[in-house]
Amino acid sequence: MEPGTQITLTYPIQTHVAKIRHSPRQLRKLRIEKIRDLLAEPLTADEFMRRPFTNRSRWLALARDQQSGKWRQFYLGSADEFRSPATLQLLVVDPAGEGVVCTIGRLFEPNVRDRQLIVRLIERWNNQDHGDYELRIACADVRLVG
Repeated sequence: MEPGTQITLTYPIQTHVAKIRHSPRQLRKLRIEKIRDLLAEPLTADEFMRRPFTNRSRWLALARDQQSGKWRQFYLGSADEFRSPATLQLLVVDPAGEGVVCTIGRLFEPNVRDRQLIVRLIERWNNQDHGDYELRIACADVRLVG
């Protein structure tokens, strides 16, 4: 989506992983300012820790809500029209240009237990020296089928 694109979507009022499924929905009219691809530009650990239980998906939209006039962020995969898996992956990244060095653990599902596990892993990471490597959180919207 290009900046300035206007979209209408049905978005949950609560986006907590434990509440999103049964949360009432609200029709939102948005003007897109920017789209962030969490596969290409994963969240930092600090960004994730601000709201660790938010249901996240690959595409994060910064948009102006046309009804309230306020700028807000919307994970498009949480909207009824764009629903997608909210599976997360922890990546070790070399910011010097080598990209992803490795992954930590497995794919993490959108539930309280897995989000608590991610929080613990981030806390452990932060208590150790990893040189210049950074921990990032990606949402690739992919699942293994077997």
